[in-house]
Amino acid sequence: MLSLLLAAALEFTPQDAQLAFAKAHELVEKCTPRDAGTNPGRSASFFILDAASAAGGDVRRDTFKAMTPAGEKEFTNLYAEFKSDDASARWVVVVSHYDTKPGTNCPGANDGASTTGLLIGLVNAFTNWQTPKGNLLLVWTDGEECMRAYGPDDGLWGSKRAAEYLAGKERKVQAVICVDMLGDRDLEISI
Repeated sequence: MLSLLLAAALEFTPQDAQLAFAKAHELVEKCTPRDAGTNPGRSASFFILDAASAAGGDVRRDTFKAMTPAGEKEFTNLYAEFKSDDASARWVVVVSHYDTKPGTNCPGANDGASTTGLLIGLVNAFTNWQTPKGNLLLVWTDGEECMRAYGPDDGLWGSKRAAEYLAGKERKVQAVICVDMLGDRDLEISI
């Protein structure tokens, strides 16, 4: 119900959409590749911090270390919170990752970059929203791509950390929406 209230009351303008596209394009141009735990990956986290802050968000960096099949790596998640005046209001969480598959030169334009741009556009939209009916948390995760093969100890480090963050805050979360691979016109995925 809350997510419907959020969607019904929020206007995502053409300017928000243009900002989302521009920031996705700029992320690809300036920060490819964005392998987690590398200097370009760190640069991408600062790019997102700057872009989301410029859009009006109060963005917090969360840098953490985790053991991977390639050794210990440092990752950075980013969080932007939009709170209503109602202390009992539930939270809607929208998550996107920004890292690229390690060891490739893939720009991740239709993957992490497109959804990173979307979240930056949402920051702009929520900053201009006059009557929030609930709480929103936007999360950019790092370290979602696996180093070798997805498994309990390979990949999804940023999501695991974000779940710990939410549990530590004891938030009443109504919905978590994970956006990924948004930019492909004819997406086909074989599982």
